[in-house]
Amino acid sequence: MGAQTSHIASRTAVADSIALGEAAKLAKVKPSIASVPRVSTIPSDVPGADYVYVVSVRTGTQPDAGTASVVGLMITGSEGRTAMVTLNPAGLILARGGDTYHIMTTPASVGELQSVQVWHDSSGKGAMESLFIDSIKVWDMQTSQGFCFPCYTWLSSSKGDGRTIRTLKAAHGEMQ
Repeated sequence: MGAQTSHIASRTAVADSIALGEAAKLAKVKPSIASVPRVSTIPSDVPGADYVYVVSVRTGTQPDAGTASVVGLMITGSEGRTAMVTLNPAGLILARGGDTYHIMTTPASVGELQSVQVWHDSSGKGAMESLFIDSIKVWDMQTSQGFCFPCYTWLSSSKGDGRTIRTLKAAHGEMQ
């Protein structure tokens, strides 16, 4: 058990390092956007879930683009899909014009990443109900592959087309 715990801790430390490295690059390129993003670990309820993905959510800069609503996500790949997870279970606000990084573990790889389904429950009040997502990026920490899922639209019952759920397809090619 100790070796497995050490293995998970090592992978999580690497994932933290990559997420923070991406944040540092962003801060140099766009210092007006959140210079220190939020990094969170999504708890797994599956024993032995040590396959690590890092998920980055970039919100738009439009007024009311951030949310206090509970945001959920599921990743689909060529060999299966992850469980549905909550990105902000502790009430983390996805701020307008920022990046948040979420470390999630699964029991096994889902294969080559194909799509991400993202939604929210509209529980945020007033201007904090809606969410505008520019893109979601997912890094598979075991294969060092990253995929971008462009969105550029509202998840909102009152803005855009009124939908609070989206299925985003992977952009062609792997991120560098």
